[in-house]
Amino acid sequence: MLFADTVRYALGGMLAFALAMGCAMSVQVRCISGLVIPQFFGKEGRSFIGTFAIAYLLTGPIANIMFNAEEVTRVISCSTELMMNQTMKRMDLKFQPIHHALMDMQRESLLIKKTAAKIRTAFKPIETEVEVDKESGELKRRTDEADVGFKVSRSQRIEKSHKIKPGMSKGQVKEEKFERKLDYKCEDIYNAGINWCRGRIDQVVTNCKKALDPIPLIKNLCDLFNLKSLCEVIRWMQTFTGIDCTSMEEVNKGFGDGYETAERAAKEVDKKFNVNMQYKLSTGVEKLEQMSAQDVTQAIKYEFEKRKTWFDFITLMIKRILAFLFIRVFIGAYSYHKRYVSNFGHDNIYISKYFKSIDARRNKQNKMTLLPLKRVEKKERVEPQNVKLMGPEKAKLGKSTFVLFVRLITAGIIIFVDRLVYEVLAIISRHSKIEYHQSGEHHIQLIIYGKGVIGQMVKSLLKGFNRKHILDSYSTNFECLPQPSMMPSDYIWKIVAVYLAVWFLMFLEAYGLRLRRIVASFFYPKREKKRILYLYNDMLKKRKGFLRHMRHRIKSLARENKLSMRTDLSVALINQFPRLCSCLKVMGMGKKRCLICEEPQNKEFHICATPGCNFVYCKQCWKDVKHICYACASEEDFSSDESELTDTNIWSD
Repeated sequence: MLFADTVRYALGGMLAFALAMGCAMSVQVRCISGLVIPQFFGKEGRSFIGTFAIAYLLTGPIANIMFNAEEVTRVISCSTELMMNQTMKRMDLKFQPIHHALMDMQRESLLIKKTAAKIRTAFKPIETEVEVDKESGELKRRTDEADVGFKVSRSQRIEKSHKIKPGMSKGQVKEEKFERKLDYKCEDIYNAGINWCRGRIDQVVTNCKKALDPIPLIKNLCDLFNLKSLCEVIRWMQTFTGIDCTSMEEVNKGFGDGYETAERAAKEVDKKFNVNMQYKLSTGVEKLEQMSAQDVTQAIKYEFEKRKTWFDFITLMIKRILAFLFIRVFIGAYSYHKRYVSNFGHDNIYISKYFKSIDARRNKQNKMTLLPLKRVEKKERVEPQNVKLMGPEKAKLGKSTFVLFVRLITAGIIIFVDRLVYEVLAIISRHSKIEYHQSGEHHIQLIIYGKGVIGQMVKSLLKGFNRKHILDSYSTNFECLPQPSMMPSDYIWKIVAVYLAVWFLMFLEAYGLRLRRIVASFFYPKREKKRILYLYNDMLKKRKGFLRHMRHRIKSLARENKLSMRTDLSVALINQFPRLCSCLKVMGMGKKRCLICEEPQNKEFHICATPGCNFVYCKQCWKDVKHICYACASEEDFSSDESELTDTNIWSD
């Protein structure tokens, strides 16, 4: 809807009120209002009716073409996305195994890191036992205290047997220190026995002295019980039992180097498995003009929407402009009214009853008359009572029909283009359905032969690569097929009906435009009489001027012996062979023409009776020349006619 109901009602109400007030107060407005009806038969009315055809073209085939064009953009965008999706599925088949393996590797690295932390925790007591050497000094001191009074020093033996030699590796040094520590711990067991033995002896001596303290003389007898040398028996037990504190037999050779390697491995495991997996697809250098599928789709939609917005705006403006074309009918009526009352020559071509009455009165007065009209005059004048179209009206109808035919051809081309677009899209939709079947397999398998702890860790780390991806997808371009819209045939019939109505108005234009003069003469009767008098006097002047011109022309040609009858081949044959070519007369050929107006000869023609003069005159021209043959008349005859032709008396009523 071009305008809201309130706007349309308001405009209609104001227009009706203005017309009512004008018709009540002004004869000009009444005349213009009456001229509106016949004005509809003119080009203004046809233009207004033709706007409906333009509106049907805009809302019918042109709008349908735009819809199908939008459907084409949708098909292109959908096809682009479909191809992109197919490509991405193949890319996923190639890339997903690697992607999953890398992600699994990151997850497994976290588990390995936790395992490594547990290993480190479990290894910590061993590390403390092997490397922490703080208690060795205390053990050595206790061993030396236990060896007081003995000849052999066990600590010297231990230090000598585990002396750090130059050139030892770090692992060997740790091994010697660990063995020395073990020896001291072993000796400390014996130290505990020796110290316990000595403590018991000291306790016995002390208790003895306390018991004999009242008797000083025998108090010193208690020293006989101070037999600490008996505690050396504990040291002898090592020799007697064969149990010697020598850790070299218990600690495997190379223990230090193995420990060093294990310690380094535990530290490396704890350090190296802090993994943050990141990856990037290398796509090469991207070109500046390179566009993705989404970019192409968005660009197409943006360009189409921008142009469609302009098209909708222009269409809306055209519809609103066409909605006001009916005003041209009122403007045309006003223009005709203005020229009718101000210009006697405007649309003054009608041979009315009053015109004929003037000519009849002149005929009774034996004065020069205008009726019947000459052939040339008939081409310029119209008889309103005559149903048959006059010459000017036929010419105008022919030109208007040609222009209308061109418009109809243009509308047909637009409808044909719309139908062609629909048929092309329909053929594509029927025969372009494709079903895609993509199948493929991407299998990666890594075999780790190790069975140890590290091997198990590597297997756990790389098991993500042991994947099998299968692509088996079915897809179709059904959603991307065009779904064209066919314009309803009602629009075609409406457009044809509008153009038929326009042609009907063209055909009736002559009769409708004749009504304009009748309407104007009804409101201005005196003005109409003045216009008819002006027309009659103007035609009378032209008729006299024409006869004067023809008289001088024929007279001049006669003096120069150049006066000849205009004949064609049939006339020449009849004159030369009257009997043989008499059949040409039966066929309506071989007719002579009037010397004045050159109308073809008929039964009412006058043939000059002068011997040797074969010229003929039509009835009206023979009357106008006062029954004087200009071809054979004398000078006296010409002079007698001069007064009539030079008479300047103009008819008035």
